[in-house]
Amino acid sequence: MKGTIDVIKIFGIPVRVHWSFSILLLYIIGVGWYKNVDYQAIALNFAFVMAVFVCVLLHELGHALAAKKFNVQTKEIIILPIGGVAMFAYGRVRPMEEFLIAFAGPLTNFSIALLLYVGLFFLTPVSFDYIGVRSHILNVSTSFSERLLWINLIIGGFNLIPTLPLDGGVMLRALLTNWTNPFTAARFSFMISLFAALGFVIYSYYFQAPEYLFFAWFVYFYARKSNIK
Repeated sequence: MKGTIDVIKIFGIPVRVHWSFSILLLYIIGVGWYKNVDYQAIALNFAFVMAVFVCVLLHELGHALAAKKFNVQTKEIIILPIGGVAMFAYGRVRPMEEFLIAFAGPLTNFSIALLLYVGLFFLTPVSFDYIGVRSHILNVSTSFSERLLWINLIIGGFNLIPTLPLDGGVMLRALLTNWTNPFTAARFSFMISLFAALGFVIYSYYFQAPEYLFFAWFVYFYARKSNIK
């Protein structure tokens, strides 16, 4: 992909960071400075975002290692401000193999969350009050590990939404392909993705969350792209 910088190779897979990732880091610093947040809190949020993207990288490596089991090569992993992308040289792969490759990503995040929960269990009780999720993620007074636990649950859960190009959408398409045929599976998955994009638009309007308009565009654009034959 154009505009990426080589960072490291893991298991022989090039890991590249897109230049736009720097905008996210500058945004964190800029918002902290604008709101007169102390430097320690800004540094902690900066470190937290970097830790989140390490988890994103592990998510993509989960895909890559699962793909390797089925002799599917991972050409590269690209880190973007919205997450990561593992680029595969697919060739021939069975629908259920594609299902398992897609599921390996969210499973990695759930595994990280479980390890963090086990570690935290011996240190401090973890609250599972849904109302407090936002504060767990954004409030620097909350334990760093607890925030990371929650964000891994959210990354894993979000990716299981059955809409392309998310892992859940790939899993659904693989199941449909196994039960019907590739053409029907692709069209049905595309229609579900359209409804999901519309859902993001409605959510953005009613809850005054303009960032979900980006998710709506993201889902529609990539679902449409994956549906072109």
